[in-house]
Parts: sequence; structure tokens; C-alpha cells
Amino acid sequence: MYGYDRPPKNQGQIPADDLRDGDQRPLVLFDCSKRETHSPEHGLKHLVRRLKQEFRIEVNKEPLRPELVDTVSILVIAGPREKFSSDEFDTIKALVKTGKSVFVMLGEGGESRFNTNINYLLEEYGVMINSDCVVRTIYHKYLHPKEVCVSDGVVNREVKHFIRRQLKSRVETKKNGVVSKEQEKKEATDSNVSFVYPYGSTLNVQQPAVPLLSSGQLAYPINRPLAAIHVGQRGIGKLIVMGSVHVFDDQWLGKEENAKVQDLFFRWLIPGAEVKLDPIDAREPDLHDYNYVPDIEALAERPRSCLQEAEELPRDFSTLFDDGMFRFDTSHIPSAVNLYDEMDVKHDTLTLIPPQFEAPLPPLQPAAFPPTLHDIANPALVSIVSSLSSSSKSSSLCYLSAPLPLPPAL
Repeated sequence: MYGYDRPPKNQGQIPADDLRDGDQRPLVLFDCSKRETHSPEHGLKHLVRRLKQEFRIEVNKEPLRPELVDTVSILVIAGPREKFSSDEFDTIKALVKTGKSVFVMLGEGGESRFNTNINYLLEEYGVMINSDCVVRTIYHKYLHPKEVCVSDGVVNREVKHFIRRQLKSRVETKKNGVVSKEQEKKEATDSNVSFVYPYGSTLNVQQPAVPLLSSGQLAYPINRPLAAIHVGQRGIGKLIVMGSVHVFDDQWLGKEENAKVQDLFFRWLIPGAEVKLDPIDAREPDLHDYNYVPDIEALAERPRSCLQEAEELPRDFSTLFDDGMFRFDTSHIPSAVNLYDEMDVKHDTLTLIPPQFEAPLPPLQPAAFPPTLHDIANPALVSIVSSLSSSSKSSSLCYLSAPLPLPPAL
């Protein structure tokens, strides 16, 4: 563990400058021992620059040790790509139990793509990161479908209250220092809070955890949790989980209102800070169930038999033609008439050939028991392994060079 803006030679020690003028500030430790996709040196430079105003920043490149519980205030795990040991899980649990905070971020694909076991820890706090991804169902603002701009994804209204207070100019606050509750509610309902959720996954959240953000109505999966918080008993110990590590990276931190969401999360993560959540939204969040979508590509490779009832054909087949879809153009009639002479065809009236409609399947009849449908058999292939194993080399070469017979028709 070393200070971010100092060389790592004094590992495990707090720099003297921090002891002199900044030891009272909370310590934010970025864990980089599991080959994290993002770190203060790669991807989170802007985030570290914002946090330095209120926190001390350090980086840990060794396995998490119990000694960190006494010094670390906030532990940030940004996209781990290795598995944690049981001792490291015990250290993280001790941080939460002693009133410290932990911030976990992952990405699309969840555990299966990152090859980690962080869900083993998160499930004890009522949160699980799914192995999926959030996509935008319509084109809006950003080109890639996985770069989702969510404008109606605030689950707990206290998040909206905080962001609205940060964005609006508060003339009354500067003059009087007091703002009525009616004004706060009005500001919260003035406009929606928009944030960008790029390349992230959804969460499964249950008590005692509380969802904070969701995917909204225009992203898929619809209205599923994207961020959640767990607060220990009597407000001691906090854990925030977000399904996308890209929300706060250098490319997306300045987009939409991601920076305001970051300010709120780290303000809540400060040990001893009060987390204000709306009790109604925390108890009954406006979320949808997780619906699975069939894998059409995999199902297309496994056809199955079924019964299909053909439509009844009208007696007058001429009603099947729709003349309203076309229009008559007489400009090509002269060139069409000249084709008779060019092709040496008699200029006679064409005779109508009455069509014959054949029913491919007999009509269905009600039955008490469903029919037994057989799966499509595999194509018949010529077996040459047994004959080649018992024949000589010259016979095998002659057999292989000869054309193979065609398989029987299905």
C-alpha cells in the first residue's frame, strides 16, 4: 500500500506530508491486488483528482490484510479479475463491521467474465451482480447500444433530491440559509436525473440492501437495479455496489450527471456520515422482475416438430391478389409490344392457367391426448472408420480416392 502521488517505496506507511497536514481526512484505498480493470493510474485519474479535495488516496497492490481495518476508511474495488481468498473476505467484512465503507464495481458479464468470486461476499449483504449486460432499446445520444443514457432510473428519491440541490442555483439558501421541504420536493420533480451507464450489468437486490438506481423504462432489462447500498445496524458500516466500473472512469465521469452521483456515493461512504433514504422507496422500490429472453441463435440450431393448422383458402382465388399495392404505368406498353416481334412470339391473348392449391397438412382435429412428435434425425453419413481399420494401406487409399456414395434421402 502506498500513497498515490508518491513512489511505492514506503509501503504500509503514511507519508509524512499526510501526517502533517492531512491525517484528519478519511483514507480511500484503491485495491489493485486482483488485476483490477481500473485503478488510479489507469482509468480513474479524474476520479482521484476529485477525491483528493476531501480524502487521502492510497493504492494497495498486496493481498488485503487485517491491519488495513485500523487505517482505511473507504475501500474501493474497481473491476477485480481474480478471486479473493477467505482471509481477504474476512478483512472486507471486518471493515464493514467496524463502521468503515466498501465500494464495489464490476462490469458487463458479471463474475463469469471477470473470473472473480465477489458475489460470494455480496450475497451476505443482499446484493448479487448478474452475468448480463444493459442495452439501450432505442438510439439516444450515444452510438453504442451498451452506452446507456438513463433518464428515469432513480429508484430512491433522496438521490434525486441531492442531485437537484447540487445542480440548481440556490438563491434562497445564500440569503436565508433555509429551504422549505415544499421547495425541495418541487425541485426534485422539476426534471429527471440523467446518468450514463456504459458496459454494465444488473443487480439482484433484496433486504437488507436498498436499490438506488435502475435501468429505467427505455433500457433492457427494464427497471432492474444498477446500484444498491447496504447500511449496517445503527448506520455503522456501509457497502455500495454498482454493476458498471465505467460510470466513474475518465471517459464517462464528466458525462450527464455521473459526477453528481459520484459525489453522493462517496459522501455516504464517509464513516459516520448519515445515509438518508426514503423509507417508502426503500421498502417498496419500483422495480420489475427479471425476465429471461430465449437464445434465438441456439434455438435455431435445434428445430423441433410441431403441428400447424393451415389457413382456409377462399373459393374465389382472385381475392388473394391485392391490386392496391401496385399501380399501372402505360409508358412501357410500346416497348412491351415490340418484344413480340423481337422474340418471334405470336401476339395472342394470354390464357389463364387456374392454380391448384395443395394442402401440405391435413386439418387438425381435437384430441384428448397430445401427439408424440419425434425429433428430426441426424443426416445419414457413410461410416468408413471400421472398414479402414481392417483393410490394408493400398485398399484404404483406393477406398478414399473413390467417390463416396450419396446418403439416402431424408
